[in-house]
Amino acid sequence: STPEKYLETMWLLFDDIKLKLKNIGNCFVNLGDTYTGSGNGYGSIDPKNRTLCESGGNEKPPKYNALPSKCLLMIPQRFAWGMIERGWILRNEIIWHKPNHMPEPVTDRLTKSHEVIWHFVKQQKYYYNLDAIREPNKTHENRHMGIIRCWDWGYNGKYEGNKLHED
Repeated sequence: STPEKYLETMWLLFDDIKLKLKNIGNCFVNLGDTYTGSGNGYGSIDPKNRTLCESGGNEKPPKYNALPSKCLLMIPQRFAWGMIERGWILRNEIIWHKPNHMPEPVTDRLTKSHEVIWHFVKQQKYYYNLDAIREPNKTHENRHMGIIRCWDWGYNGKYEGNKLHED
């Protein structure tokens, strides 16, 4: 019913997950975000007394919840911070770019075209197999050189003027 209750429920769930996850394990979490409402649900402002309504009621929530309508709630970031406070180690914020994202019926902001994936671990030493997710280098097309592969360029990371050299 509120962002705080949602986050508290999620943190309790991940407290249980942490107990079951191996010490060398990894935990990846994908969370979407939401906005405060502009209707009569959570996040709407009661025009009579300018307080935030929860589920259509007129009770005044804690002061920090009184956000204006259409405000991004930052749920993924708040979740991640709470996980850190609960002892998880945040290793990565992974941006999942979605070039063919779902259209949204909004005209007063950009459509969301990415999601955030958080990478958490329990301890500083953990198992991570980068080769399992590594993608091969892509081929590039150059109209003067035809198709070449990145690893065929012979470039070793050093550049001097207009000439490449090797150690």
